[in-house]
Amino acid sequence: MADPFTVAPLRILGYGYATGVALRFRFCQDLKDACFVVATTFIVCHATYRSLSNEGPVYISVLDTLVFEGLASAAIPPLTTYFICSTTRNWLKQKDGVPKPVYKWLPVTLGLSVLPFLYSTLDICVNKFLDQTLRPLYMP
Repeated sequence: MADPFTVAPLRILGYGYATGVALRFRFCQDLKDACFVVATTFIVCHATYRSLSNEGPVYISVLDTLVFEGLASAAIPPLTTYFICSTTRNWLKQKDGVPKPVYKWLPVTLGLSVLPFLYSTLDICVNKFLDQTLRPLYMP
């Protein structure tokens, strides 16, 4: 059976960090914090699920899930979103006559719009990276 935490729509909850980073440019800190709570809860639930459903040692399942999610949910997507939002915002600052709604909403819109295209490709890349680097160190 496939891991339900690695397919949409559940997988998208892991992108709460990236969503929070994008929304921080436009909304209050509380909304960003709520997105971070969703992502953290997703990661803990995924690690718990993997520890209960795998045949091998529990600590290896938890470690593997935390390393995977650390890269695929907590590091790469938020950095990508931050880069897109801040680059767009800086580019718009340099332009004269940009309407205020465009300046406010375009960075957030671009940052959020990239996330649906990111998750499946990113998960494959992170799995390949871990298969070739770290997993041989701790997987039997």
